[in-house]
Amino acid sequence: EHDESLATLVQIADSWRDYAPPRSYTAEDAERRQFMFDSLAQEPNLQEFLLQQLGETEGLDERTREICTHIIGSIDESGYLRTHPADLATALQADLDAVRRGIAIVQSFEPPGIGARDLRECLLLQLERRGQRGSLEYQLVDRHLEDVARNRIPQVAKALRTSPSHVYALLGKIR
Repeated sequence: EHDESLATLVQIADSWRDYAPPRSYTAEDAERRQFMFDSLAQEPNLQEFLLQQLGETEGLDERTREICTHIIGSIDESGYLRTHPADLATALQADLDAVRRGIAIVQSFEPPGIGARDLRECLLLQLERRGQRGSLEYQLVDRHLEDVARNRIPQVAKALRTSPSHVYALLGKIR
């Protein structure tokens, strides 16, 4: 009985093949298929992840949620908020303080440093989250990041009242 139904299936498959247009399976088809499978199994993207956290945040009124949603929509794929708060306020017809509150709410989400406007702010947010506000690492990022970028380590060490080797150790921790 099984052999008979299997034979019927094989026969149907063979007859179908006669009507199907001949087609080669290209690398592009394989890529498209892989993309489809990957996107089905993919983790939520950054904005979906942030919106999920916003949904789980209690005690926010609708207007604040709307502002936060717009801020999340303005975050680029690197996790930075490149739009100036004043521009966000104009787009949302909201006052600047409400936008700043919204930015602070979004910046409290995971991953630490999200919604920063630049590397400096991103690192400062991460250090704050670790309870390191005021630490030497924090001071280094807050006041001397440009000097570090220009390789002015001796000047940075002097400003922080420490040795150049300690500055390199701090940079290692920050990295």
